[in-house]
Amino acid sequence: MPVMIAEYGCMNSRAIHLLRMVLEQLTAIAFAVKPGSMAISESQNSVSTPSHRATMTGLVKETADTINFVVLHEDMTNSDFRWFQQVLDTHPESYLDPMWQSSQTPSLQSAIYNAFVARPFGSRIVPPDSLNVGFSLMDLHWIHSPATDISLPTVAHAELTMSLNARAREFRRGGVFVLAFIARTEETNDESIIERQYSRMNCFQEETDLTNSSRPKLFPAAVSEQDIPIKPSNTSPLSEKPHRDIWTAMSDMIVPCLQRLVSCGMMKIDVARSMLTLPMYPRTASQTLRVLEKFSDIWTLEWSCGLGRSDTHEIVSELGEKVSLESEPDTLRLPQPAWMALKTGKILPSAYNEHVINMFKNLYETHFRVVLRERGKLNKGAVEFILDSLWDVLRSRMGDPQTCPLADCELEVQLIALRRL
Repeated sequence: MPVMIAEYGCMNSRAIHLLRMVLEQLTAIAFAVKPGSMAISESQNSVSTPSHRATMTGLVKETADTINFVVLHEDMTNSDFRWFQQVLDTHPESYLDPMWQSSQTPSLQSAIYNAFVARPFGSRIVPPDSLNVGFSLMDLHWIHSPATDISLPTVAHAELTMSLNARAREFRRGGVFVLAFIARTEETNDESIIERQYSRMNCFQEETDLTNSSRPKLFPAAVSEQDIPIKPSNTSPLSEKPHRDIWTAMSDMIVPCLQRLVSCGMMKIDVARSMLTLPMYPRTASQTLRVLEKFSDIWTLEWSCGLGRSDTHEIVSELGEKVSLESEPDTLRLPQPAWMALKTGKILPSAYNEHVINMFKNLYETHFRVVLRERGKLNKGAVEFILDSLWDVLRSRMGDPQTCPLADCELEVQLIALRRL
């Protein structure tokens, strides 16, 4: 029976470097554990061949006779996997690299197989009790459901619940499911957030001075009315200012650019407003924990980062070794790589500005393109012209990287490791 590995939301994933390490570790376990007690593959050293297997008489013994892997890459039904397959075929750190496969001891050539699965979000992709390892990296903060009037926190809660429920059917007992998604800390909320949100959505006024319009402070996908805690009445005016997250900074940068296009008549106000509502919801620790509590009889939380927990969990590895995993209470904070490179002199200011532009494109462009086509009723040529103009406006406003609002911002990420009971 092959070792089954699944990567969910592969078009947004960052697992290409991780999969090599996973395959190496699983191979080491398979050849270290005695065949009679192997947990991830059947023994191939028995005298008689099992009835369900074809005879291997006369064939050279391969690694695949002892252990083999099937790696599934899953994403939405409209996904184009061609470029992803090209990355797997050409990237020097890909698990499909023949040089890496042959360099392993034993060789992993002809022992690794991959496939792509296009299914609606939350669907099952393998038969029950099949998966050994699964990943969902940097995908679950996106909203996959069609746009509705339901609040983003409610949709995000339902989607995480749906995902864990579907995965529970697919994983074998003892299987490990690793999740990572963009998060936000509870401290980023204060009593003025709703006012900021509405001022941001209403910043486009036809007959007002767009230049002097109130600048937004947070994009809607980062906060909701349900999540705002009551601020203590004894707050001192000298208290520490809330952490300025990356979403505030990016909103402050993109809104004036959209205002410019509206003032030039390149798009309507309602279209610009729709473009501001990114289909994304960074969860807080309490929101994630509320979902995990529903699955306490199905999934056990082996390790976490960013859930406010610092407990230590001991597990016994396949080799019989005891391993202690200590959870980290705070979210993982990732600085902007281009900013770090600029500070160390590895790139020029002009290159940093281009990195920022590309970051905006990666985050916003797909959503902007959909809104312009569906709500703006524009053809493909007009959409691309408006997007090019938007990035040109943003580029013209970049200025000195030292004063860029994104300079010291960090991306917050929650990481969770679950084991199937």
